Amino acid sequence: MFTSLQGESQFSGLTTFFIRTSGCNLRCNYCDSTYSYEKGEKISINSIMEEAKKSGARYICVTGGEPLLQKNINFLLEQLVQENRWNISLETNGSQSLKKVPQEVVKIVDVKLKGSGQEHSFLMESLKYLTRHDEVKFVVSDSYDFFEAENFIKQQLSFGNPPKVTLSPSNGRMQLDKLAEMLIDSGMQDVRLQLQLHKVIWGDERGR
Repeated sequence: MFTSLQGESQFSGLTTFFIRTSGCNLRCNYCDSTYSYEKGEKISINSIMEEAKKSGARYICVTGGEPLLQKNINFLLEQLVQENRWNISLETNGSQSLKKVPQEVVKIVDVKLKGSGQEHSFLMESLKYLTRHDEVKFVVSDSYDFFEAENFIKQQLSFGNPPKVTLSPSNGRMQLDKLAEMLIDSGMQDVRLQLQLHKVIWGDERGR
């Protein structure tokens, strides 16, 4: 648990209290938090709640690893919601069910593309649990990834009450200006280009 600036999503740039869980079922080849694969320490939900209150932050982000692998994660999210004092977001790799995640929590969901090495991991049923306050994120490694993301967006995220959509360049693989130009040329007006602000500021420093 630590306090930093949120580097991604609609909350980018805001002081945020992070709760990072350990363990992940995927092995994306561009992962920047491989240390979270390791076994962590057990901490009670009461202790987490106390640390969150002491942080003084208005924004809380539950991340990983993959938080939804934790048996009591939805209970923790419910407890955070019931305090009625925080804006709460959940970062998930998209492979686990969102069915029991409280509606008040902003779900930030990855759709893994071929460049990640973990394509086909997205649980399609999750689409029905997403609303306009949630987000779907694509990390783009190359042109193939971009067109794969574009097809998914147009086929799955352009109807009804769609979530927000962001594209993020894979660090060291996709040039930012190239991705920007591809997004402009695509004509996708409601898709946002996203940088990892924390990397711009602190690089790969852990706990940032």
